[in-house]
Amino acid sequence: MEEPELVLPQLVKELAGEVVAAEKAEAKASASAAGAQRKLDEAIGRANRLQQGAELALRQGRQDIAREAITEQVRLEEEIEKRRADLARTEAALRDARTVRVQLSEQLKKLEDRSEAIISRARAAGCGKRGRNRGRAGRDTTRSILEQVAGMEAAVDEEETTLAIASETVGAEDVSLDERLRSLERESLIEQRLEEIRARTKMGNEPEEEG
Repeated sequence: MEEPELVLPQLVKELAGEVVAAEKAEAKASASAAGAQRKLDEAIGRANRLQQGAELALRQGRQDIAREAITEQVRLEEEIEKRRADLARTEAALRDARTVRVQLSEQLKKLEDRSEAIISRARAAGCGKRGRNRGRAGRDTTRSILEQVAGMEAAVDEEETTLAIASETVGAEDVSLDERLRSLERESLIEQRLEEIRARTKMGNEPEEEG
């Protein structure tokens, strides 16, 4: 027959361990989200610098450099969209991790607060059938918590692996019709932006009319 005096302290210890594991998982998810945000900010910053560089190149008559800058800017804009999606996924994983950690922490606090009362009641009841059933229920709950934490950590690991693989395989696919069409669209966009920059540069260089 299981005695609550032995079962409950062990359950508290196991649950406390799961809280620690959940805190580590949340920290890992938080680091992933911060990394995704940093990569997005870097891509946006570089795209802005390329725009400024293209304008400077055109003012100095270096259309070749301006075209190269705009071409890279258009490519970066596609990357930025992917970075935004990566950030959304990592933030969702962080929210899930935080939810699990909060739930575990609340369960641990409740268990700690009630342990003494449960033990006292079990002693008064003679550690009978109800005490044994309660012990089994506690263990089932702990196993469920374990599965939640393990599943959540596995999801974060899988997401990071997916992002790494996607990063390594960018550009590795054969050029399809869709890709050729996208290439034409990019070329058209590059020309449009160059014309816009030329127009702004020309307007800025025109002398003011005398009154």
